[in-house]
Amino acid sequence: MSRKFILSLSSGGSLGYAHIGVLKAFIESGIDILAVSGTSMGGIVSSLFALGISPYDIEDVFVSIMSNISVFSSAVLSHIGVHVGPMAFLHSMLKGIKIGHSRIPLFVYATDMYTRKPYLFQPEDDMFTALRATSAIPGIFPPIKYKGMYLVDGGIALPLPSKNLMKYKTPDVVSVGIEVYGGTLMGIRRSRVSIMNAYSLIMSRHGRCRGRYLDYIISPNLRGYTNLMYGKVREIIERGYIAGISFLEDIYRKGLL
Repeated sequence: MSRKFILSLSSGGSLGYAHIGVLKAFIESGIDILAVSGTSMGGIVSSLFALGISPYDIEDVFVSIMSNISVFSSAVLSHIGVHVGPMAFLHSMLKGIKIGHSRIPLFVYATDMYTRKPYLFQPEDDMFTALRATSAIPGIFPPIKYKGMYLVDGGIALPLPSKNLMKYKTPDVVSVGIEVYGGTLMGIRRSRVSIMNAYSLIMSRHGRCRGRYLDYIISPNLRGYTNLMYGKVREIIERGYIAGISFLEDIYRKGLL
């Protein structure tokens, strides 16, 4: 029986590169991905994939723009991540593109910082604005003002978003969450690092209860990596690829593919 998959991609900072590796494993194995959802880095990766960009090209994008850039450099912070670095590239790449332009159903979330509830971006919403908002880590980047709300990182409200994917669930559709909380925490000398540590702890504890709608969870082995290792693109992607292949081999042996 040929099965289709729906995927939920978690938040996780640079650890979210692992999502690209899992997508590569699925595409190489001929898996048909029916719909995707994501928050924070998972929202960025899922959006690019939903537009029809292959995981190989997504990898090349991140390698080219991140290898020599620290997202926490003073230049990036002073420009809110828009005029330099990855957001500059995404801004030029996604100009005029709406969420509804995706080729497969896409669900991207941010968090309303006052109500603390998730905001699901609608088909008419600007995709670049959605990606800025879903990755706006509090204390690192300012909130994004949009439709009367102040939006911050979607991973705060929904680290592993899955509920809206369930409208596509049938006996022949497998739902899989990819969570990337298994990295190593950093020292606490610097304030921004402390913020990221706190963010990681919230995501790891809060995220696991959010996967209750999913059939499976893939958790790449990211020990030794932190959510600030933005230059380790290929290494972290490889960890995701290994996890994706291992998962597919396992469910194949069980007769589920």
